[in-house]
Amino acid sequence: NFTRNQQSKKIIFGYMGSKGHQKDLEKIAPSIKAILQHFPQTHFQTFGTIMMPDELKSFGDRISSHKVISNYRKFLGYLYNLDWKFGLAPLENTEFNRCKTPVKYLEYTACNIPTLASNVVVYNQFHDNQEIMLVEDDQWYNKIQYALYQPQLRAELLKNAQKRCKQEFSLNSQINQIETILDRKSTRLNSSHLVISYAVFCLKK
Repeated sequence: NFTRNQQSKKIIFGYMGSKGHQKDLEKIAPSIKAILQHFPQTHFQTFGTIMMPDELKSFGDRISSHKVISNYRKFLGYLYNLDWKFGLAPLENTEFNRCKTPVKYLEYTACNIPTLASNVVVYNQFHDNQEIMLVEDDQWYNKIQYALYQPQLRAELLKNAQKRCKQEFSLNSQINQIETILDRKSTRLNSSHLVISYAVFCLKK
């Protein structure tokens, strides 16, 4: 079982992703910068091949970047141990992005991290302020600020997200989905379902 690091009064939040999402993170960097300026106990981290935005680098030891881990089980364990109070999932509302699956949300959830995400079709399939906190483009500062001091809300978001994922992305549900796909002789498979199933499996090992 993974053990979490205990933080003092730090409030750590972050973004996990690849460099292909650099524009998504850069878009909300001004809001993150303002949060760090106004709330000195906050710390921001990135995890993956994503680069820390230049405008955040002046915050010294209050920002940090964690390199990607190729082993998926170790990756999940590392993300879990970062002990983020919440994870960010900004996403531009483009035709290409609308075809994506909510894997980031699923991995955050598997690692006990509630999610603040762009209000786009990838994420608004989950219930706002119940399973996720949806954010409009001009709301990132306000929503992050609100989430900082709402531990009960964060706990509720995570509890409901995990319940939803357990119901829809459990191994048994995936077996049923695969059987249905095979019965229909279809080659389409929801990859996000398989990712969360494997994530939950890894965390239980």
